[in-house]
Amino acid sequence: MSSEKNTPKIRFKGFTDPWEQRKLKELGDTYSGLTGKSKNDFGHGDAFYIPYLNIFTNSIVDNSNLEKIDIDSKQHAVNYGDVLFTVSSETPEDVGMTSIYMGNKNNVYLNSFCFGYRLNKHFDLFFLSSYFRSNVFRKSIEILAQGISRYNISKNKVMSLKIFIPTDDEQSNIGCLLNHLDDTITANQRKLDELKNVKKLLMQKIFSQEWRFKGFTDPWEQRKLGQIARIQGGGTPDSKNKDYWDGDINWFTPTEVGHSV
Repeated sequence: MSSEKNTPKIRFKGFTDPWEQRKLKELGDTYSGLTGKSKNDFGHGDAFYIPYLNIFTNSIVDNSNLEKIDIDSKQHAVNYGDVLFTVSSETPEDVGMTSIYMGNKNNVYLNSFCFGYRLNKHFDLFFLSSYFRSNVFRKSIEILAQGISRYNISKNKVMSLKIFIPTDDEQSNIGCLLNHLDDTITANQRKLDELKNVKKLLMQKIFSQEWRFKGFTDPWEQRKLGQIARIQGGGTPDSKNKDYWDGDINWFTPTEVGHSV
C-alpha cells in the first residue's frame, strides 16, 4: 500500500478511492474482561464467558466454545460485532491476537486476560477479522509487546494504532473473498482430517494382518531388521569446513525425519 496516498496496489475492479487512515480510539471504545472472580465462580450458571484460547485461536469467536458462569450485571457484556483482544502471551509474536464476536447469546462476558473494543462506525466484520490478523496489523501490535518471560500490551497504546479503512462496498468485497477462502480451507481441512483417520485405520488393520487384499493368503515372513538392511549412524557436517556444504547431496536433521506416515 502506498504510504503517501493510502492506496493499495491491487484492487477489485471499480475501486480507486484511497483508504482512510484512522486511529482505533477514534472508531470505538474499550471495556475490560471479567473482574472480581475466583475459581469457584466458573463452570456453572446461566451466563457465559469467552475463554482466552477461543479468542487466541479464532479470528471469529467459536460460539460453540463458551464456558459457563453466573449472571453478573456488574460485568461488561459482549455485543455482536465487538472486537476482542488478548493482552498477554509467552512470545511477542502472539500478543494482541483478535477475534470478533458474531453470536446472539445474552449475558456473554469476556475472560480477564482480554479486553473488548466496541466500534462506533459500521465495518464489514469479515473484512475486519482478516485485517486484524494480517501481517500489516500484526507487525504494529508486536512492536507494543513488553516483557521478559511473558509479554503484555497496553490497551491505550493499542488504541493509538492507525488502521486503513476502505469504503463499505470495498470492505464487503474483500471480506466476502477472504471469508470464502476461510470456509474453503476449513472444508478441505475437515476432508484432510477424515483421510488421515482412514489411513490410520487402514495401517492398523493391514499391518496387524487383520485385513488382507483378496487373493492373498500366504503368511507374512518375519525377519530382524539387521537381516534386511544395513544400519548406519549419521552425523552433522562440520560447519567450519566449507567443503562439506552447498554440495549436491541432501542431508536431514532429526526434526525432518518422521513427519510423514
